[in-house]
Amino acid sequence: MHGLENQTIESIQMLQQRDTPFVICLNKVDRILEWKNANNESSYKSFLKQTGYVKNVFDDYYRPIVTELAKQDINGELYWNNDNEEEYVSIVPTSAITGEGVPDILGYIIKYCQSTIEKKIIKSNDFKATCLEVKKIEGLGSTIDIILVNGTLSEGDKIVTAGFHGAITTTIRALLTPQP
Repeated sequence: MHGLENQTIESIQMLQQRDTPFVICLNKVDRILEWKNANNESSYKSFLKQTGYVKNVFDDYYRPIVTELAKQDINGELYWNNDNEEEYVSIVPTSAITGEGVPDILGYIIKYCQSTIEKKIIKSNDFKATCLEVKKIEGLGSTIDIILVNGTLSEGDKIVTAGFHGAITTTIRALLTPQP
């Protein structure tokens, strides 16, 4: 709605200096006059449902931002029109209020990581995990939330973690996905 803010320009410059890939979120699409909200839906699908008038208003906001990005040496393009991700930075319309575009951002990042970053990952047989939290859950007992950095875990594996009074050894009874 307001173009590139100073903090956005500063962030872009830091990303460019470090040669870090990024995607741009064009936020507040829900504030466009007569925009029909679609909670937590793809911004592409939501955009297709808008009237011609709303699409024109969106374009009136979008085009000046592309020009401002060009001043920062960035070629920007809506992600659904971006056929050359090496030359153009993808722009994803979003709404922090309605959640529109969030599935697009997540999908875009996953697709990018699977196609590009996977080639840069160094695999190792060393097991590494970081324990985030130990808690008791009714019906399950003691549970441990971890981030698995390398290796695999299976039910029945023995694990050792540090406790206040020394090492704690236990057997994995179940692998669970945390609640959202």
